[in-house]
Amino acid sequence: MKISFFKSRCLVCWKSFEVPLLSDYSYGDSIFFDKKELKYSYFSWFDNTEIESCIKEYFILNPEIQLLNDNTKGNTAKHIVGLIANGNKECVLGFNRCPRCGFKFNTISNKRTSIKEIDKLKFNNFLNLDLNERQKLLIEKTKNS
Repeated sequence: MKISFFKSRCLVCWKSFEVPLLSDYSYGDSIFFDKKELKYSYFSWFDNTEIESCIKEYFILNPEIQLLNDNTKGNTAKHIVGLIANGNKECVLGFNRCPRCGFKFNTISNKRTSIKEIDKLKFNNFLNLDLNERQKLLIEKTKNS
């Protein structure tokens, strides 16, 4: 998917870097960042109905996490998506991680620097599991988070 990138600056170490921003009409879409590869990925709930149904089932089996998800307006579900995706992903929720110091404290200008193609978030390892193994993995991944 092609996404517009904008100029950003870390307010801790002052490094300049580019960050992707979704348009205002991107309902159900999210950007994820791989902390090891320093790459962005795109996720859409509409394209990932199997992932959505697994997370919904997980919330039904764990009502305390559903309440947490309701309180955070869906950010808990996005966090879980990052945990089960291939790689070391985290959802970008307003602030981007600085590639130099790692802090999430930056400003984003309205100056577009480029339009780049970013990959869709992949779940190969998770989707290769059967339903019971998926639920066990979700419990394991979220027990310390």
